[in-house]
Amino acid sequence: MTTKIATLMAAAAFATAGTNGAKAQTAEEAAIFMVFGLRDQDTAKDASGEMRVTKVADAPLTLGFTYIPNGAGSTGGTTQVAVTQQDACRYIFEAKPLDGRSGEKPVKLAVDFTQVQGATLSGFSGVTFAGATMTCIEAGDRCAILNQDLKAGRFEGRIGPFDKDKLTNLPKHQAELDATLAAFKETTCKPD
Repeated sequence: MTTKIATLMAAAAFATAGTNGAKAQTAEEAAIFMVFGLRDQDTAKDASGEMRVTKVADAPLTLGFTYIPNGAGSTGGTTQVAVTQQDACRYIFEAKPLDGRSGEKPVKLAVDFTQVQGATLSGFSGVTFAGATMTCIEAGDRCAILNQDLKAGRFEGRIGPFDKDKLTNLPKHQAELDATLAAFKETTCKPD
């Protein structure tokens, strides 16, 4: 199992609710929240360590996702997720591991929300965008390692939000996703 997948799994199962309830404000913030579930300044702690999301850059919007373990001999890691807006409805995402982890290539994903009709969360890290067009643009189809069906709009790499009771609180997280998508469609990616 790669470090990237282990980091995603740790994020999905992390044992405390995130602390940032702020709504996304820019188009890029909305897009990165909808696809990856991340917001700047999200944090969570439990007995095994701490998760932190921090803004690394404004252009393109880049958020760093860091796991800091408590135990001696444990290793953490940082992954950066950047989003570049192509137009009001089309975005390119790049998730890349940091900390000198050789052999792990960035995951590059193009998402076109032009025809999106809705979004549905599933399990710890799944999200499906009905009507969206999703394409892995990384040579070698690195996106396939996350066991997803991009043609059906299903992405299995949604890291946040951090919540030990993520499945129990799925209706709350779904409501946040629905509200973000509705605002995004009303203000940014307006239907024809």
